[in-house]
Amino acid sequence: MPVFVTLYRTNDLKDFPEGEYFQPRLDSAIVNGKEVFFVTEKHAYFSNTLKERRAEITTFSPEEGYATRAEAQDRYQQQIKRRVKDGFVHSFFFDPFTSDGVGYEKLSDT
Repeated sequence: MPVFVTLYRTNDLKDFPEGEYFQPRLDSAIVNGKEVFFVTEKHAYFSNTLKERRAEITTFSPEEGYATRAEAQDRYQQQIKRRVKDGFVHSFFFDPFTSDGVGYEKLSDT
């Protein structure tokens, strides 16, 4: 199952008209009979008013993967830390235990 968060640079956790975001993702695939782990990232803008993405591009997608999930998890966390350092501090993620299925977290106070 893929792991990902959507990181926004916004002051409003839920209601904002439009927001730039980065979405780091950790996923796996079977390559030559072995499970390999990949870390990728997309960048786009989301119109909360129109409920659509705009100008989505891939910003990180090395062809080589990681042999272990732990190595990929470390790289995934590095990518999140990089974006937090750039000011993308509000994290949105799927959370099946909430009424709307989405979790929110502020990753930094700066």
